[in-house]
Amino acid sequence: PSEIDLGTVFVGANGAVTEQKPLRIVNESSESQSVLITASELLGPSNTRLASGYVSVSPDQFELAPGEAITLNVSIVLPSSVANGDFSGSLIIMGNTQSKQVPIRFRIEADSEKPLVRDVRPSSNSVIIGPQFLTMKVEDDRAGLLLDRLDIFANGQRIPPTISYDPQTKVLTVELSDPNVLEANVPLPPGHYKIELEIPDRALNKQVVTLDIDVAEPPQFPAGIAIFSIPFNFEDSSLSSVLANLSFPAVTWNPKGNYITFDKVIPGQAFWAKLNNALTLEFTQRGISHPQNESFVIPLKQGWNLIGPAYLKAITWDLNGIRVRRNGSEQTLSQAQQAGWIEDYAWGWQQDANDPFKGKYVLVYDTSVIPGVVGQLEPWKGYW
Repeated sequence: PSEIDLGTVFVGANGAVTEQKPLRIVNESSESQSVLITASELLGPSNTRLASGYVSVSPDQFELAPGEAITLNVSIVLPSSVANGDFSGSLIIMGNTQSKQVPIRFRIEADSEKPLVRDVRPSSNSVIIGPQFLTMKVEDDRAGLLLDRLDIFANGQRIPPTISYDPQTKVLTVELSDPNVLEANVPLPPGHYKIELEIPDRALNKQVVTLDIDVAEPPQFPAGIAIFSIPFNFEDSSLSSVLANLSFPAVTWNPKGNYITFDKVIPGQAFWAKLNNALTLEFTQRGISHPQNESFVIPLKQGWNLIGPAYLKAITWDLNGIRVRRNGSEQTLSQAQQAGWIEDYAWGWQQDANDPFKGKYVLVYDTSVIPGVVGQLEPWKGYW
């Protein structure tokens, strides 16, 4: 080309990296050429000078046969902030028998705005199960994103980033993997993790996203008949889409007074299932729990309700800790029972130790009132 115009270069306090501009070179001579490309010093406003090394050309050395062409990539890489204004210089293309200078120009503008990140899933203090990845909407209207410099850390250890970005929806997907394993895409083992994500733009402004999450170990449902629950949200909540090894009949209770097929996973709801053998659940989708440090609301209908906890740790049945809301008014479970809103106990199911296809109901209540009864709601279980 007669000139290379790199447009506006947005520069932050730590410099900038522009998008690559293609440059096509054709050897129109009758001889092979050993080509070397360098840049001149760049001149800006008020006699500001930038070293030639700030112009990046890839590749900058190559061989071209007669009639052969090559496309190069030209960009500006600045290590620090530079004064605003117009800059110009030249690319010097030298071959065996000929050389050429191509003018290059761009304009520098300061940019201190970090990329905008929102709708991060999972949110902090959540638990994930199944495929491990983060999703979020990321935008940068000025400099543009520099996602090939994105960094992600789990408990301070860097994870080689595997990402995808949809420029239409602005959704960034970041895979999680075990930083202690050399093979790519080995999932994080169950445990607690502090995830840090550094998302830069081309002005090298970084937005840092920090999450505290837990990775859950898939549960093993025992053989026999029991009441279960699955405390996770899924993009497609149909049971057949959630579990890869769905091989058991399941029903839930309709408060109108009859059992119905359980075919949709909803945190807070429970189901009866009959398993001929113990089964470790295999999740085909990413499951995200409710934030474990926040209260969870279970909608109830008149009559008996089959419910499950939305937490991955046991929840104490506390008459003064559990709250009940009705028509905009909220009371403790004890107060709600006295007001005639709700009973203040639950029933759990205990399998027979000798025959798991049999069992009995056990009372769930506040152990400070009735010592010796079951006093907690266990994760993955269900209750009346």
